[in-house]
Amino acid sequence: MITNRRQFLKNAGASAAAISLTTINGCNSNPRANADGVHYGMVIDLQKCIGCKTCAVACKAENHTPPGVNYMVVLEEEIGTYPNVERRFIPRPCMQCQQPSCTQVCPTKATYHRPDGVIVIDYDKCIGCRYCMAACPYGARSFDFGHNYHSPCAGGRVLAGRSFCRP
Repeated sequence: MITNRRQFLKNAGASAAAISLTTINGCNSNPRANADGVHYGMVIDLQKCIGCKTCAVACKAENHTPPGVNYMVVLEEEIGTYPNVERRFIPRPCMQCQQPSCTQVCPTKATYHRPDGVIVIDYDKCIGCRYCMAACPYGARSFDFGHNYHSPCAGGRVLAGRSFCRP
């Protein structure tokens, strides 16, 4: 069977769309409560967000992440054309998916789903493969390559404020 360029691109596009839908379906957003009836969530009123990024600073302080590792980023978007231009700010935290793709691909199960619905990372189990970053359809995962902190026993390798040194 001879395929022309147009048909090849159509098939490639359809395949890419099918693969991306498969990844996004791994992050099913249908909330289901745990045995206690609790499922945590976060509501962000985009009408009130002014782009101050205080949420990102608070997240960084709470999680003790090193420079370059951000669990919360604020995306900025310009809407309209001159002279009617507006800016929109969209905070993008981890979406705390009910069936997260990041936990499904982690070979050491360092990223896991707690019974109360929160996605957490056990840094003592993490091997730094970054499969979770590739699997997250929201791009909400980050990794520190050790350029910001130096540890003599780990060759400078630190992830989210924790050294790989053992006491």
